Amino acid sequence: MSDEANQVTQEQREESDRLSYWQHAVEYGVQYYIAGRFAAHAHFRRVGPSLLHHAVEMLFKACLAHDDPIGQIGAYREKYGHSLAALWQEFKRRNTGFDLSAYDEIVTRLDDFEDIRYPDHLVEKGAELIVGLYEVDQPPRSQPHRPEPRYVMMLPQIDRLAALLFQHAHFSPDILRTQLTYGRPHAETYLHLNNATPLVDVAKPENKAASKQQLRRSLAWFSVILAMVLIAVLIYLGFTEHR
Repeated sequence: MSDEANQVTQEQREESDRLSYWQHAVEYGVQYYIAGRFAAHAHFRRVGPSLLHHAVEMLFKACLAHDDPIGQIGAYREKYGHSLAALWQEFKRRNTGFDLSAYDEIVTRLDDFEDIRYPDHLVEKGAELIVGLYEVDQPPRSQPHRPEPRYVMMLPQIDRLAALLFQHAHFSPDILRTQLTYGRPHAETYLHLNNATPLVDVAKPENKAASKQQLRRSLAWFSVILAMVLIAVLIYLGFTEHR
């Protein structure tokens, strides 16, 4: 082939970069999400919401990057920064056919946790942190007249938001299922623990055992066939040598 035929056009390079960013953004988002779910279950009330904030930010950007050119993607950091509010407004602008109003407060509450990503704000103003593994409409204050800012996150709400964004990111559920099923049992555990809306359904243990058994049988048959082919080749070589 000529050098011209082997050359990658600028358009192809940009599309490759766009796809690469989109894939990384989804995978970053999913990994932050699972890590955040673990942290929430471990009662890491500062770090858990921060990880989930990262997760939602990356899933938002994955949704936008699915349609944006790489030049526009390169401006995300300046245009949106870490602001979930800004990303949410853009996401809603692009999805006017859906009623997304139920997620407004969820996004706002999670975005509030950006204030305490670092300890400075906590040292200066303090905080009442509520991270619920189960959903409560109006969690009561531990002390009615506490002056500190209040930060509230309900994990089931974040689960629903993450599931919505994963769907709109158009990432293959089969690829994610494969990534979680093989070699990452703890990731699978914390994706599903107390989660009514997991990103994907992973095969049950009995189904995984059946799949492994089927794989072993297939490998066994392949070994038998390969051995028969080798024997046939050796017989043929021996026959041709003595002709």
